[in-house]
Amino acid sequence: MKKSAFTFAIFMIVFFSGNPAHSQWIQVDPGISYDIFTISAFDNGRLIACGGSGSILMSDDKGISWNVATLSYESIVNVHAFGNFCIAISDQGFLFQSNDYGESWQNIANLAITLRGLHIVNPDKAYISGQYEMVFASSDNFSSWNPVEYVFGPGYWLRDITFPNEQNGYVVGDGGRAYKTPNAGYGWFLMDTKTDENLLSVYFPSPDTGYTCGNNSTILKTTDGGITWFSSFNLQMNHFRNVFFLTNDEGYVSGNDGIIMHTSDGGINWEMEETNVNTNLRDFYYIPEIERLLVCGHGGVILYNNLTTNLEEIQKPAESKVSIKAFPNPANDQITFEINNTKGDALNLTIYDTQGKSMLQFDDLIKGIFQADISTFPAGSYQYVFSMNKNIILSEQFIKQ
Repeated sequence: MKKSAFTFAIFMIVFFSGNPAHSQWIQVDPGISYDIFTISAFDNGRLIACGGSGSILMSDDKGISWNVATLSYESIVNVHAFGNFCIAISDQGFLFQSNDYGESWQNIANLAITLRGLHIVNPDKAYISGQYEMVFASSDNFSSWNPVEYVFGPGYWLRDITFPNEQNGYVVGDGGRAYKTPNAGYGWFLMDTKTDENLLSVYFPSPDTGYTCGNNSTILKTTDGGITWFSSFNLQMNHFRNVFFLTNDEGYVSGNDGIIMHTSDGGINWEMEETNVNTNLRDFYYIPEIERLLVCGHGGVILYNNLTTNLEEIQKPAESKVSIKAFPNPANDQITFEINNTKGDALNLTIYDTQGKSMLQFDDLIKGIFQADISTFPAGSYQYVFSMNKNIILSEQFIKQ
């Protein structure tokens, strides 16, 4: 592995000599040396991470310092926070729930198989994936978990699961296995990823555009909601473990030997970031209010990168400074947008439902306070997308109560 990592680094320096690494990753001390697998966050801003030997880590200062607690004798392999509560899963099938920002926990179930993927869709529904090509859906306020009958096959591990909205969900795993639900989990179908490599992570920055990554430098992309997938990387140098995208075009993958790759053009070109670590890196988590990206990894590694320069240069139009705040979230009859746009070019706003249908559209927004009437919207999740000169500059979700 050392030799392959060195060869990969030399190749990337030559291959991307015209695009040197432009970001600085800073390492913090989380207080443990166990592997750290996943980072999530509560609605009060508290970060929560999980790791080996039953470790649960929490940070109240945006990931700089961490407090460590022990939740189980087994490794906690995934944790997902939603509002003030979260669920954590152990390597051997135990499920834990906290309803007070991680202060106290209770054991809510034992699925008796090795688990990997976890995603809370809303306060009443969550999904877990794992061994034997199984996906479980919650019921009865997370006290019961039932196998999804439409997901079955030769028994591959299913490694990661995500719902970009309440309607569409995706799960990926070993042997290139990948499933989609287009109807809030009521039915699932097997997607053709055109690979038999193990897929370890999946992420959709928008309803139609998504990425998955895995072994042997596999990065796949879809632009039609998973109907077709195509390769977005062609170097056989590393195993990628996690994928995350800020927009449809701006994204990152993490991998073995401290590798982080970055693209600003939807995966057409990739460049290597300098991390100064050689351990395997895992999950990303993004803090939008301060534009900070974190990544965790083996050996107790947590890195962060303040992306302000990146986002101004790549995600936003040249020489512009745009900041947008949306509140309240959850919202009732109105959602308010506070727009600060120093460049002055007009913004366009579209609000989509979970099926990708345009619910409201507004053009020629410049700056100031703007309110959108959502009183007729059914309760649920929605996505608002701001664009400028046909470039997406912000895409976020909100909940209508």
